[in-house]
Amino acid sequence: AKWEALQKQRKQAVTLSFSFDTVTMVGDIGDDFDPDLIVLGDEEDEDGEPVYAYDDGNLGKKDEFQLEAEKLVDTDFTIELGATVQAKFQGGDIYYPGTVFQVNPTEYISPQGIKWYPKNTFGIIYDDGDYEPAVHRDDIRVMKLKEGMKVEARFGGYESYFTGTVAGENVRNGKVLSYKIKYDDNTEERAVRRSLIKVSEEMMQENDKQIKE
Repeated sequence: AKWEALQKQRKQAVTLSFSFDTVTMVGDIGDDFDPDLIVLGDEEDEDGEPVYAYDDGNLGKKDEFQLEAEKLVDTDFTIELGATVQAKFQGGDIYYPGTVFQVNPTEYISPQGIKWYPKNTFGIIYDDGDYEPAVHRDDIRVMKLKEGMKVEARFGGYESYFTGTVAGENVRNGKVLSYKIKYDDNTEERAVRRSLIKVSEEMMQENDKQIKE
């Protein structure tokens, strides 16, 4: 046991040495590099080795782009079956509109036997007919709704969408739980879940432009 402990310490020391050699490159870090700011991360790499990071006080902080994007993207959204979303097809850079048809983990049959699509992934069928059975949560987003915005919603939770306007939010502890919708025929619903509401593709495209700007 003592030998295994010493080997583990040696492995960690070697890993840190390699990370140190990498981050001390002036071209990557600069002349103000401080080795005391190397910290042990919370995760391990694919080989189970510890991961180190250089924490100069900005580690984990959101940059200006992220803060602006959060104003336009609903970060509290709970992904449910039938929800209309945008997703990165095959992990690319562009978001495409689609609908959630599967919430994983889900069992499927492969030539090697029964397997499972991983947790925190979702099956998406895109508006153009393509589909993916396991899109990671980080590659999915929905547009943040605002009062006065024109939308379509599934009245009573049924399948059909009807046009209307966002008339308000239902908020608890700073989180939006649902929306008030006033339909074009003057019918109102006081608590419509975000997963039952969709916006036009044109509006999503305009939202995308604002995020990129």
